Amino acid sequence: MNEVPRSSPRSRFGKALRTVSIIGTGSYVPEKVLTNADLSRMVDTSDEWITERTGIKERRILKGEGLGTSHMAAEAVRGLLERTATRPQDVDLLSVVGFAVFLAVIIVLGRAVGEAFGATGAVAGAIFVGLVDVDAVTVSMVRLTPDTLSRTQAVFAILAAVASDTVSKIAIGAAIGRGWFAADLAVLACGCLALGGAAAWLTFAYLAP
Repeated sequence: MNEVPRSSPRSRFGKALRTVSIIGTGSYVPEKVLTNADLSRMVDTSDEWITERTGIKERRILKGEGLGTSHMAAEAVRGLLERTATRPQDVDLLSVVGFAVFLAVIIVLGRAVGEAFGATGAVAGAIFVGLVDVDAVTVSMVRLTPDTLSRTQAVFAILAAVASDTVSKIAIGAAIGRGWFAADLAVLACGCLALGGAAAWLTFAYLAP
């Protein structure tokens, strides 16, 4: 009988863990290319001037009536399916749609709280949205409420979203991994929250005008 190594997930958690792997990636860029040389013929600039300040040599332009980011996303997915020899019907669309609906409901709920309670409700709204995505809160913080947020309110709202997101991930880890996995995840997450809280305190205590 083969002894399970101490470092094996089976020896720590008492069961084999489900593993995942990336079998392919998809991407798409429009065919229309706008180079720095092209821009230099339109305005008073040069390739050297643009490259020195931005590092950009060319950019891609999506041309076509009614085309947008959804078209580029569809082309990226189509290329991914072709490269991995995957049929569209093999994709678990129900899970994708279910999460998309859940995300939409959470975002709408967060916005509704911000609308109802103004700037003070931004923290509560961020907690709702943080259950599924922290990046969405950071990017769309100004849209969580019709009122203008101060820097302090925005920072606390983002921290609340991070805390909410971390707690939800601990819960998921506890439900899926149990045992030491959930404990390790909780310790790591709480450590990150503590560091974030300390950084925020230092910011307000010493750097705020």
